[in-house]
Amino acid sequence: MKRSGPLRRGTGLRRTPFRPKRRTKGMSSKVREEVLNRDRHTCQAAVRGFPHFCGGGLHVHHVVLRSQKQGHDPADLLTVCLYAHDLIHNSERKLAEDYGLIRRSRPEAG
Repeated sequence: MKRSGPLRRGTGLRRTPFRPKRRTKGMSSKVREEVLNRDRHTCQAAVRGFPHFCGGGLHVHHVVLRSQKQGHDPADLLTVCLYAHDLIHNSERKLAEDYGLIRRSRPEAG
């Protein structure tokens, strides 16, 4: 492809950092930041000993599955890395339950 004229600066594509879309619709940024700060921006799956390699950025994960409960109560949220989040939801669900990363329903208060 032949260009006409000299190549000028600033005319190419801009590189922007990758920002994944938040999949949790409706969660306010205030709640998300509260959970990240409470967990000190650390993957809680690693803290609990869940066997995986940490990496890929941090996600806010619902311990009680959203299909079981509505809302975004910070008590039901954990900070996990992308790799742990993928394992929790796709292949290691039983193991995640054993480590307390998933609960089928909220325990009764009492």
